[in-house]
Amino acid sequence: MTPQHDFKHNSPTFGELVGRQGLCFYVPTYQRGFTWGSDQIERLFEDLFAGTDRVAAGDNPSTFLGSVIFFADKFAVEPNRPNALPTQVFHVVDGQQRLTTLLLVCSSLMRAAHQVRAELEATYVADSDPDPTTTWLREILKSVSDRLLGALHFDDGQSEDGYRFKPRMIRQASDIWGNTITDAQYESDIAWYLHEIATARAETSAYEPISVSPHRPHLRLALDAIESALDAVQIGEINCPALTELKFVTSDEACARLLDRPERAPVGPSLFSEPQRRGVRLATIASFLLTHVKVIEVIAPNEEYAFTLFEPLNTTGQPLTPIETMKPLVVQAEGGSSRFIGSPSAGHLEVVDRFLPEDLEPDQRARRLDALITSFALVERGEKIGRGLLDQRSFLRQPYETGAGMKIRDQRAFSHGLATTANFLNDVWDNDSPTMALLGNEPTHLCLRVLTATRHRIAIPLLVRFYERANETNADADIQEFRRVLRSVTAFWTLWRTALTTTSGIDSVHRRLIGEGHAETNLPCLARADTPHEDLPEAVEVQGALRGILLGKLKITSTEDWVNLVGAQSVYQTEKALARYLILLAHDDAIEDSESPGHCRRGARGCGPTLNVATWKANYSIEHMAPQSFNAADTTYERAIYDDGLVDRLGNLLLLPAGINQVIGNRSWPDKRVIYQVLSNSDPDKRQDGLKNAGLTNIGRKATELIESGDYMPFCQFVGSLPPDENLSADFVRERGRRLARLAWDRLWDDLSPTALGAPT
Repeated sequence: MTPQHDFKHNSPTFGELVGRQGLCFYVPTYQRGFTWGSDQIERLFEDLFAGTDRVAAGDNPSTFLGSVIFFADKFAVEPNRPNALPTQVFHVVDGQQRLTTLLLVCSSLMRAAHQVRAELEATYVADSDPDPTTTWLREILKSVSDRLLGALHFDDGQSEDGYRFKPRMIRQASDIWGNTITDAQYESDIAWYLHEIATARAETSAYEPISVSPHRPHLRLALDAIESALDAVQIGEINCPALTELKFVTSDEACARLLDRPERAPVGPSLFSEPQRRGVRLATIASFLLTHVKVIEVIAPNEEYAFTLFEPLNTTGQPLTPIETMKPLVVQAEGGSSRFIGSPSAGHLEVVDRFLPEDLEPDQRARRLDALITSFALVERGEKIGRGLLDQRSFLRQPYETGAGMKIRDQRAFSHGLATTANFLNDVWDNDSPTMALLGNEPTHLCLRVLTATRHRIAIPLLVRFYERANETNADADIQEFRRVLRSVTAFWTLWRTALTTTSGIDSVHRRLIGEGHAETNLPCLARADTPHEDLPEAVEVQGALRGILLGKLKITSTEDWVNLVGAQSVYQTEKALARYLILLAHDDAIEDSESPGHCRRGARGCGPTLNVATWKANYSIEHMAPQSFNAADTTYERAIYDDGLVDRLGNLLLLPAGINQVIGNRSWPDKRVIYQVLSNSDPDKRQDGLKNAGLTNIGRKATELIESGDYMPFCQFVGSLPPDENLSADFVRERGRRLARLAWDRLWDDLSPTALGAPT
């Protein structure tokens, strides 16, 4: 007696596989949709051409397209309607991309072959001597067209017209085999397309083209690629001597191998008409597909065993992603495909799929996948895992592996955590317009934009932990806690990065916070496996840990310590996005310091807010007051600015629209000072007067119009008030840098304080 766990395997031809009476394929819901495009279809035809040449030469007659893994269970089809089901149902665990593509190739080959047959019929005169070559070819095309059509459906012989022909493949959840228009449902691309052909077949017009709606763009793309390849086959513009030259038609043996017809053509290929050439080529490629393309068919006794074969037998050349190898195990944990539908785990994986849509470019998909799994590993267990597929697969599969000892409640919590991380990345981190209900006000939203602009992805796990709680409870207190943590993390990152020349060590800080907590301030471990969201510490405890780490790392004992550190850095070179953020922080609600020309101080709250996303996203670029390149002929900039390395430091930087920045970039200081004055004037008439009275030279009409019409620029308001008879000095740049740093520090340190809320204090 055969043990239950054994599996059957054989190597049928594609024609044998899809030609079995009563056999249909069922694609489980956890499988990704049909994604093969022009590249894969082109490679498929290259394999067909290479195989055709081999057979024509008498070499190895078979082309293998890898393994396909099934388990047979017609009673696991949902909904189960026994009187409408095929005789045998194979659930497709691996191979649906290839099977779907080959079924589409069959449909296009069938139609092209029929079109050639129709042309030949038009030249076939019944009351005259039949053309022997046309007679020979008509019979071949009729035979191959019938086999191709049979590959697309099976005839149950009893249902309503159009529904008696069951599509050879459907997808779970979107399709239902039925006997009538009221109980059948064919919504997936492949099932819909095969049903449309079946309907045409029932109406005796089986070979008419099927119009594909724009709402099915991928199906149309695949069919276009297939039809383009078949057009090239027909005219012989392919890399396949057997099909271009057609010399094999003069050999009985070769015709038997390639056309399943044991006699040669009545004449040589040089005497073929154009339709005959096209017909022979189409019949040859169709016969080769049905007769010589083989698969390794593996039939497992059940779904669980099929999954164990899934990864080691994957031979498509495309490594399974960690998510794809996890999905079958999640399905099994929920009790199989039928119970998986509608389960909590199914909902979780739907969220993950939304973050990883099938139409993403491969590189972008790979980046998203890596960000999701590495972030989730930290969120879940405080673990650092690499980018290797083996490590990532092992991490995601472990809770579901046999012997893991986890209950379904814990497994669902695991998949829920993965979904929450995907949700955060999709709806918050990668979203240009995340909900303001979550972020609160503009300064908090700006913090998120700063983190994403600086690619500070190591902060994601900490944010996810507090986002998860806020998202689930929707309680005002929890939302406020998330905002506090977001503001704190941004302030911590900004202070750290702008005071140092390296990011070294900051990733370890975040990993320790998640995986261990912070013993010095009694912050507990933040990994979900150890601390569920209802037990998360308050944001004030996270702030305390971040402050302690910052003070210890940077050895800061006062504001001036940080001012000295950031003042010594070329922040423009260190991180341009954070240099922009420091400028915004320093100028938020700033007013002119009447006692120190050219400088500013903090004014009343709301008098000039700059911490908003609109300002951040505006077309501002960093302007160097003293140009980056030293010009010995221009003495309006003190040489010490360059000798002392001040040109890229905070004190020499401000923000201007990119277009204006290009206009004034290398002008002398007197010219720049006037332009700064004009841009910081809110009265358009005074702007025009200012430019006219300034006596600027070498400035064109377009540049003048650009400056006069430019937005109000608070970032250059104060330096424009410097005395007109003074050059730009190194002392001024140093002092301005120190003052701006202090103003920025006030805002940043506020965000690390226990009182940090939606607005800075």
